[in-house]
Amino acid sequence: MAGPDGMTAPHDAQERLSPEEVGAGGLLAASHVHRYDVAAHALAGARVLDLCCGTGYGSIRLAATARSVLGVDVSDDAVVVARAALDPALDGRVAFEAGDALVCLRASGPERFDAIVCFEGIEHVPDPEALVAEFARLAEAGVRLLMSLPNSKGFDEENEFHVTDFGYEEMRALIEPLPGPVLLEQRLAEASLIMEAGAQPDDIVGHLEPPRDGSEWANHWLVAVGIPPEALRQATARLAVVATPQASGYLRILEKANAELLRQNARLSRDWLGMHDAAAAAVLRRLGDENADAKKWKEIADNNDFARQGLQRRLDSPGHRMVERVRGLILGVPGVGRAVRARRKSR
Repeated sequence: MAGPDGMTAPHDAQERLSPEEVGAGGLLAASHVHRYDVAAHALAGARVLDLCCGTGYGSIRLAATARSVLGVDVSDDAVVVARAALDPALDGRVAFEAGDALVCLRASGPERFDAIVCFEGIEHVPDPEALVAEFARLAEAGVRLLMSLPNSKGFDEENEFHVTDFGYEEMRALIEPLPGPVLLEQRLAEASLIMEAGAQPDDIVGHLEPPRDGSEWANHWLVAVGIPPEALRQATARLAVVATPQASGYLRILEKANAELLRQNARLSRDWLGMHDAAAAAVLRRLGDENADAKKWKEIADNNDFARQGLQRRLDSPGHRMVERVRGLILGVPGVGRAVRARRKSR
């Protein structure tokens, strides 16, 4: 889909949550849903534009309090998914359209929308400064705004779907044209849970410790413009608690399986290369260590973008690729591959 000024807006390959992923829960889904819950409380009764709405789960949450919601996303596929997930009871109050974000804003005014929500969208558009300029124009006309940005640069995230990565300084520079922006921080946390065996408690009482570092280390930033302070305070004084107990039994099985795999790899190394080829055996041992560690941490980090990025950087590192090449050379020796397959069949 063509964007403004002839630019092509990225849309087909995007990072976006599906309704199924939101329903499955977990920390990643909770962090996205939490933002929309804050917006729903802060913008009750408004005609809301949900810009860069993705698969529309947030638009549906906004509809719990909004007068009406229009979700707009550049991806035709995402809009199809959003429409398919829409409850018929919301027909007429929630609608979805495919369109370029900047084109949509330039055609909008206070006569159409009372508020705009744009969560995790600005980093994907070709010209974020132009988008914020339109936000500023609409805010000056009385349209309320709530937007968010991930702290990608601060955490050295390498995200192929981002056109621009923002850190604290870049975020501050971007929002400077907005009239009276109020900066909010979103942080992810850990928890310890104690409860009666097999119970499903209705209420969980917890204590929130203040962050030990500054705003530059928030996981995400939210920026509010034109929202009354009392409405904003009530909307943000909410803690989205997601304490999914770790599947400790499953993780223990994985650890045992990985340990056994390492032992078998070491034994095979000795069988293939001989006791005296210690260097090659050590390389294969290290390969086994890295692969087993990678599989385990991929499971654990399934809902953690930061950990997953770190894992990907490790797998892409020159050292890891060198080990893969050495392994390929060893297995390429005539007869080695057949010997390995035969030995596995005999076990």
